[in-house]
Amino acid sequence: MSNTCIIAKEGFKPLAIVFVIFFILKFIFSFEILGNLTFLLLLFMIYLFLNPEREVVAQEEEILSPIDGKIVAIDNKDGKNYIYLDVSLLDRHILRVPDDKSMKIERRRYGINLNPNTKKGKLLNSQVIVDFETLKLHLLSGVCKFDIIVNMLDKIQKGKRFGFFLQGVATIEIDEDIKLDVKIGDKLKAGISIIGIKNS
Repeated sequence: MSNTCIIAKEGFKPLAIVFVIFFILKFIFSFEILGNLTFLLLLFMIYLFLNPEREVVAQEEEILSPIDGKIVAIDNKDGKNYIYLDVSLLDRHILRVPDDKSMKIERRRYGINLNPNTKKGKLLNSQVIVDFETLKLHLLSGVCKFDIIVNMLDKIQKGKRFGFFLQGVATIEIDEDIKLDVKIGDKLKAGISIIGIKNS
């Protein structure tokens, strides 16, 4: 996912559908109220699919956040630190490579769209786990029905776009010997925020 269009390519189809509905309601059937409401929906969806350019400035030992979101909890167990993020519709949704390491999809589960903070949601919602060696990114879809998009890259480069996650819960799993540089309440930005520093 390396396109630099102002709109993420994942948004082309849903935006086109809403635009056609808006055009039909507004200009063919002259339904002013419904047309105006559909236009507002179109504007909101354009906001959802914005694909901003971000200047990636990081040292070799710095690990960047792969996702936008607010840290709601940090836990440590079995030699790993777990950073839990709430990813809302108001965040940017482009996933970015956190470190210059290899990546692979460790797990993918297609599911439904329940509240991800419930027991049923954790068991039944769509989930993807991406392994970057230095960390694993766990993505659990939320109530919005939209696929978790992960594109495998030929060249791994820190800060490069690799996918799209609309809304839900993200967990960053990282070895405890990597010094964390974040705290609860922090707002992370993919490709910009430094979440950890590797030992030299």
